[in-house]
Amino acid sequence: MPRLLRLRRDSAFSRHGVITLSAAICLAAGITIGVFVALGRGEAERAALFTELAAHVTGLAAFSQTPNFMDVLQSFVGNLLFLAVVWVLAFARIAGFLSFIVIMLQGASYGFTTMVLIAALGARNGLLTAMVYIPQALIMAPALIYVCASSVGYICLTRSDRSSPYGYTGLRRYARVLAVSSLFALFAAILDVYLSPIMARFL
Repeated sequence: MPRLLRLRRDSAFSRHGVITLSAAICLAAGITIGVFVALGRGEAERAALFTELAAHVTGLAAFSQTPNFMDVLQSFVGNLLFLAVVWVLAFARIAGFLSFIVIMLQGASYGFTTMVLIAALGARNGLLTAMVYIPQALIMAPALIYVCASSVGYICLTRSDRSSPYGYTGLRRYARVLAVSSLFALFAAILDVYLSPIMARFL
């Protein structure tokens, strides 16, 4: 019996590893797609997009008010809602695999924005400007992979038990995923509110 339990645990761990790797690949694929989409835009269109991004960075640099709790809360809610959408998709059963698409689209936005900045400013200055949002992205990207992998893993875990697909124990464990991801969302919100304006002023 212990050996059987060990085999099941190893199988579950292996499955979760494959799902996590798949989520990471989707994010990387999305970044690549975003880069190529940006390169495929005309020079005039990229210039217009860069103007919008530059206006945003300039607005951050000019923001002189001291960030308060409501600023952090607003950013936190935005981050958490995005993660919560992926988390909730698990309850849609087979449609929960759409979380892979969601994470790919987020990756595409990262790649697209960065490539627009690089095309307009060059690699060095473009990446420096992207530092306005890269720290938050480095926090949110692992959180997205974690929630996506947990969402798909939860679907795989409950699919065999049709009589009780959302058992209390499994649901409680899955609820912890949202709790942990909320910490990522909060940390990213703090960076967004406090660090982004500082980075924008250095540019």
